[in-house]
Amino acid sequence: MKESVKAALWSIFIFPGSGHFYLKKPLVGTLVAGIAIAALVVILAKMMERASQIADKIVTGEVPLDLAVITELVTKQSELGQSLGLEIASYGLLAVWVVAAIDAYRLGRKQDRVL
Repeated sequence: MKESVKAALWSIFIFPGSGHFYLKKPLVGTLVAGIAIAALVVILAKMMERASQIADKIVTGEVPLDLAVITELVTKQSELGQSLGLEIASYGLLAVWVVAAIDAYRLGRKQDRVL
């Protein structure tokens, strides 16, 4: 299998930036992985904040301990500011993932030509 394909598969299936590490490009790999990790941290923080809000409502008795009601609250879109940050981070993570795979493939093609 060609290095370009291996690097792209690493970036697609393992984590953004891993293909760059496979190609011995640690600086680019670290940058890409750092951006992806930052986006994941934002996504997880927003999710934990939402879960905490719902848990507080359950504890105070505002929301009954009913699975259907809780599911509705979880799936309901939250305030615009919160959902906007989550949406930006989600699309950012997706974009980094795609760009990392394409770039790993591009860099791998250069190494394929040398070999």
